[in-house]
Amino acid sequence: MNKNVNDFLDNITQQELEQWEEIPLITMEDSITQKRIQKMVKKKLKKGHKNTVAMTATACLMLFAVFLSEPVRAELERIFHFIPNIGVVESDVVYEVEMICGKLQKDNVTVELKDCYVKGDFLLGTISITDTSPYIHKEEMFSGENMTIGKQMGEKYTITWYHNGEQRELFFIKSGANLRDNFKQIEKELHQIIEKSENDYYEIGVNGFEQKLSFRLKETKAISDLKGIGNTITQYDTSITAKAEMTEKGAKIDYYAICSEEAKTIQQFGGYRSYFDYMLYFETIPNAYYNCYLKTKSGNFAKIITAKSFIENGGEVIFDATKEDFPATFYYTALSAKTDECEFVEIPVPEIGQTIPLDICIPFQYGTVKILSANHIQTIDYTGVYKVDEYGRNYAEKGSIDKLVLTVNIEPNQKERVLYHIRTKIAQGDYYGAYGSAIDTTQQNDIFGKTISFSFLSEEFQNENIKSILLQFDEPTYWIGKEYAIPVAIE
Repeated sequence: MNKNVNDFLDNITQQELEQWEEIPLITMEDSITQKRIQKMVKKKLKKGHKNTVAMTATACLMLFAVFLSEPVRAELERIFHFIPNIGVVESDVVYEVEMICGKLQKDNVTVELKDCYVKGDFLLGTISITDTSPYIHKEEMFSGENMTIGKQMGEKYTITWYHNGEQRELFFIKSGANLRDNFKQIEKELHQIIEKSENDYYEIGVNGFEQKLSFRLKETKAISDLKGIGNTITQYDTSITAKAEMTEKGAKIDYYAICSEEAKTIQQFGGYRSYFDYMLYFETIPNAYYNCYLKTKSGNFAKIITAKSFIENGGEVIFDATKEDFPATFYYTALSAKTDECEFVEIPVPEIGQTIPLDICIPFQYGTVKILSANHIQTIDYTGVYKVDEYGRNYAEKGSIDKLVLTVNIEPNQKERVLYHIRTKIAQGDYYGAYGSAIDTTQQNDIFGKTISFSFLSEEFQNENIKSILLQFDEPTYWIGKEYAIPVAIE
């Protein structure tokens, strides 16, 4: 993470660096820590000359996580913290994105600008381009179709930033394609430097559309007490706040979190989370959306209409509920964390068609991984080799594959830190670094069963006459405590 910050400082342009002549820091009771921060910030700025306030705060948090006192860390998190549908608390000013034109439509194509907010000197959000013209999607593993279609749509619908008579190409930190029959969509995540000024007019042009997406910034007063936004539940140094309001679509719950250093070791909000991250708590709950649900005053579970996560640390969910369903309780799954433990184990490889029992225990801080058996099969599957068909599309070749299949149990040893997942990869030979695929998962009480498969090209595997294989088990992942139950009411 520090490397990413250093790369940012090295690559930022001189014009962007010179936007800030002084980097004011908040007043802290811990004067020694403040002096350390000031010295390190100046040192960092000498390397990169000048930097934005937001990136300086980020650098401070990462550089001083070791010795920051709790009051200082809490103050930094308060000053530079994103709140869903409100903005970022930065000094005494919060900026919201007020959408003027958030959607463009032409023929079968729709363009949307959504989930936008300002953090520091950056505009973050998503541009979505959806094409519903006739299209047949061949759902094949490793086909490369998503990459091909995504590239074609990106080249066709180029995107340009307009402000104060100037225009420039937009920068996207990530993009991806979603495909199905009669549906092609690309989503691009914005990370654009923005000159903040209330009521300034900003536009985004998309090739093929005469009208532009547009918005302005709205300045609001900073909130001194984040807990005043809604009810807050704190467990294991992590606080999650939620508030409810009625909208035309239904009851909307806004939520955000200030996570502990422990919980920050894994993605909690706004990104992909494994099914295991919430299975223990939500597998029997109807209408649970990934990580949360709403229990109404009558004890029923409200149906979810829409839900989205924000890039930073929260999100919003709209439930099919009325004012009469409140007061209610909003539930969010227990957060996860992971340690940096790593163990190596040599596994014997059975003959083709055989399964051998094993009794291998791998102890970790919060539980034990037990390898119960190994199975060796030979089948026809994807080889990882790509070819081009007559239409110029990539497709994955199939061939003879040897698979080593392990049956594994994960058994936690604590109630408040529940180990539920482990990453497994090959640690030797030509297949070094190849990860195992979980082809089946089960849960019985607090024991998590996994069936993990490793694939090898049959010809190579047989020629090398492999009798055993060295595996690496790392990133043991666990739940912290229990789910968050937050009372919410309509004011």
